[in-house]
Formats: sequence, structure tokens, C-alpha cells
Amino acid sequence: MLGTVFLVSIALIFWHSYKRAEPESGLEQLAAMRSGDGYKAYFGAGQGYNLIIIQLESFQNFLLNQSVQEQPLTPVLNELASESLYFPYIFQQIGRGNTSDAEFAANTSIYPVGGTPMSSKYGNRKFPSLARLLHKRGYTANTFHVNKVSFWDRNQLYPALGFDTYYDQPYFRKEKFNRFGASDEELYRVAFNKLNALALKHQTFYAQLVTASSHSPYTIPEDRKRLKLNAALDGNTLGNYLTAIHYVDYALGTFIDKLKQSGLWNNSVVVVYGDHFGLNKKNYNPQKIAGVEETGN
Repeated sequence: MLGTVFLVSIALIFWHSYKRAEPESGLEQLAAMRSGDGYKAYFGAGQGYNLIIIQLESFQNFLLNQSVQEQPLTPVLNELASESLYFPYIFQQIGRGNTSDAEFAANTSIYPVGGTPMSSKYGNRKFPSLARLLHKRGYTANTFHVNKVSFWDRNQLYPALGFDTYYDQPYFRKEKFNRFGASDEELYRVAFNKLNALALKHQTFYAQLVTASSHSPYTIPEDRKRLKLNAALDGNTLGNYLTAIHYVDYALGTFIDKLKQSGLWNNSVVVVYGDHFGLNKKNYNPQKIAGVEETGN
């Protein structure tokens, strides 16, 4: 049942070059990691590996392992979750900053204040962060977003978080995928080229990729739509959302393929998670969405 989980639950998928832990529950996996030999097996397992964190726009956990009119909605993420550490009970912790607050929390483990975007009010600070921790181990830290870096004052946020370089709108092709600019495919193309160049120089890196192709209102170009919908879903907000998510999953697959072909996949820890809700409970009844899920219509 979707229930309240539909409202706020987002997925966390953690891939590394070791076999998936059992049992399957994310909470049970975490307990196993913290106890006895399980903890010893995982502690420091990623030392010396590159770290790639991918923040998916408006992505919720209920989307995984679903089909829409007999079409798998997220086949790439389904496969990734099946061979990775998968935590289905991750709850959004954002305030007015939305996506930028999710970036802040992921990089600092500090709760946003809520009423004010962290990037706007606290961008003049120097925060303890993941980037700064990894700097001490010789890593460089880069972040990628197809929008202008001034949006949500990320030009202040990224230095506050200790990133060495940010890649924003001027680094991407001038395509109009949605109101933010370039597509996720373009985001991944540029990110891969930059990261592969670092790897060829034997430079370990931390990379944050912030996607935007599944941002509301979820309308994407016709030539990028890969999901076939019936008349009941085609053209409405739910149908548009599912279509955008299906594309996001496909685009992620193109990035993973490049990582595997280059050898970066086996030298990296890859973390994928959603930043916040996609369909707000104020506008969409969870029971109605659950009914659509159960009937497949």
C-alpha cells in the first residue's frame, strides 16, 4: 500500500562492487552493517574509490518496481536496487529551499531550518561537509546542475559546501528540454567527460549530479517520451509525471553504461536518491494514486 509512504518516502540506492547484503529490508541491512562481522565487512569498504552521488528530481520510492500498462517504469533503477544496498524508507528533510535544501542536507548531515532556504541565508558560512572530509584524503569535489548557478543562490551554496568546481548552464548544450534547460542525458554526458578526464589523471573525485528532467510540471519534449500511455493517463499530470520519470530512468542508464564501458563503474561508489516528493498530497489524493497503481491504468 502507498498510504503515507507515498507522501514523503524517497529511495536510496547505494552501489558498490560487493554483493548485496541480506536480508533485503533496508533497515535490516543497516542493522546487519552495524553489528558484528557485518559492520566489519562494510566499514571502509569504499576507501580510495570515487564517490558519485546522483540526486533525482521529484523522485519517490513508490515508483520503483512498478509497471504502467505492462511497461516497466524504472527498469534501470530496479536492476540497480536488486544488486545494491537499497533503503526504501528515506524521508525528505527539506524546507523552503526544496532541491537545494536536499543538496545541503546530503552534504552536511545538518537539517535545513525550514522557513528560509539554506543556500540564501547561510551561503556565507563554511560548513563541515562531505567535500571537505574527502579533501583530506586527496579527493577533488565537483558538482553538476544544468540550470544557472545563481538559481537558489547555489553560487553561494557550493563554495560554502567546499566544492572545488561547479558546472552549470554554460557548460551544457543549449537545448530546451524544460524550463531549466538541458536534459539529464546532457547532464550525464558532460559529467562523464569531466570525471573520466580526472580518472585518466589518476585523480580520485567526489561528484554530485543534480538532475532536473523530472521537475514539475513534468512536461518533456515529445521526441524524448518513451512511455506509451492510454487515453486515461495521456496528457494529465500523473501521466506526465510517470513519463518524465521513465525518461529519467533511461537517462540514468546511459550514464551507468558509460561508467561501465570506461571502467569507472568498478572504481566508484554510486549513490542514487530522490530529493523530495513529486506529487504533493495537497493536490493529489494518495488513495487515488494507489488505485491507479493497483489497476495499472
